[in-house]
Amino acid sequence: MANSTSNTASVLNTLNNTVSANITIGNYPVALGNYISSYVNTTGIASNSIINDGITIYPNPAKSTLTFHSQLSILNSQLIITDIMGNEVYKQAINGTDNSIDISNLSNGIYFYQVITDKKTIGGKFEVVK
Repeated sequence: MANSTSNTASVLNTLNNTVSANITIGNYPVALGNYISSYVNTTGIASNSIINDGITIYPNPAKSTLTFHSQLSILNSQLIITDIMGNEVYKQAINGTDNSIDISNLSNGIYFYQVITDKKTIGGKFEVVK
């Protein structure tokens, strides 16, 4: 976690939610990315992006099936899902506006998706809870 006012980065122990070390790294460090939210009264995974990229996934959290809905038809696109460690766990060609995929073999946890079209790559995250 970047601490811009003290010019440090904190190493967080996620097992007990404590700071295990502070590292001096330079002037006004900034951290960018998507993080698991601890906001009260939220469902699913919060994102720090409010940009509507035209793809909706549901349900989130999911148990066994995940649907990718596109506002526009996505033709000849590639869907790649990775786990939190960056390991590819699913890959499939997708087409059209609605694509349902079987995620019943995935364990509980956070996963990241990329939809690679001919014009751009759209990404996001979802949670599996069984």
